[in-house]
Amino acid sequence: DLVRVLKDPSRSSNHGTTLAAIAKIGPGAAESAGTTLIAMLSDPDQSKLQRQVTEALKAVKPKAETTLPTLTEIALNIDPNVKYDTPTQAAALTVIGAYGPEAASLVGRLTPLTQSTDRLISMRAKIAIDQIRESQR
Repeated sequence: DLVRVLKDPSRSSNHGTTLAAIAKIGPGAAESAGTTLIAMLSDPDQSKLQRQVTEALKAVKPKAETTLPTLTEIALNIDPNVKYDTPTQAAALTVIGAYGPEAASLVGRLTPLTQSTDRLISMRAKIAIDQIRESQR
């Protein structure tokens, strides 16, 4: 199955195609692929696939209650044992915004990021918050 391909380092040359296939399946792949996609997003060894992982996560949209806490941890760089880079934080913000009303409770926590000195983070935070608020109208 597709998730097995993503977990197999010896098949890394197929990961881009596999991510595209998972994105095409969309929400039907959420249960089996969600955890693996989140792990890939936060794995520095997978950074070259970050855009594709982000797109797959937006398309698949795993359950908010299990996905949003991890994405929030990444976006806010909460874990003292892990320092996420800017592109990883920005990718997490992009996916959070795609959750729309399901992420409404996070607006207060994301708002300080709009003042970040890192332009990519502040821009992505603003976009995510706008997407969340827009979906509530």
